[in-house]
Amino acid sequence: MIRAFIALELPDEALFEITTIRDNIFREMNDLKWERKDKLHITLKFLGDSEKNILDKLTLDLEKLIDQQNKFQLTFDKFGIFKSNNIPRILWIGARSDPRLSEFVKSIDEICEKYSYQKETRAFKTHITLLRIKDYSYNEKIIECAKQKFNEITTIADKITLFQSQLLKHGSVYLPIKSFIIKN
Repeated sequence: MIRAFIALELPDEALFEITTIRDNIFREMNDLKWERKDKLHITLKFLGDSEKNILDKLTLDLEKLIDQQNKFQLTFDKFGIFKSNNIPRILWIGARSDPRLSEFVKSIDEICEKYSYQKETRAFKTHITLLRIKDYSYNEKIIECAKQKFNEITTIADKITLFQSQLLKHGSVYLPIKSFIIKN
C-alpha cells in the first residue's frame, strides 16, 4: 500500500516569499518545528493508503483532467489556524479563493470517487500548512502573530503532483510519484 495525496505545488520564488514572511512574523518562535520548504504545497485531495494499480489508473484520469486546465493565479493574503476541540492544531497561510481551483478540486474528488476514495465533505480551503502545533506553550503567541497583516504574495501555480507520503520516526517525507505541468 502507498499512502498518497494530490497537491498543487508552488514556484520556488513564492515559497521563498512565504517562508521569509513566516520567519519575520514568527521570529520569536524559531525553536518550533516548522514545515520544511520542500514540504510546502496545497493539498487538493488526500487519498490515504492506496494500491499501486489504482494509483496508476487514477494517474491516467488526472492527466486528462489536467490537460483541460489553465494555470492558477493565487494570492496569499492571510494566516489562519485550524483548531480541534478549540485547541490550535495547524497554522496555515491562505490564498483568496479561486473559483476555478475549487471546481478543479471538485473534479478531482469525482474522479477519485470512481476508485472508491471517500468523497470530501468539507469545503475546500486554499491553504499551505506551515506548522503542526505540538508545543502548546506558544498558543497565545501563535494566535497573536497569525493576526498580523503582510504584503500579498501573488503567484502562478502550474504543477500538480501525486505524492507518496512516508511516515518516518522524525516525521513524514513526500516523494513524487507523478507530476503534471499545466500548459494553458
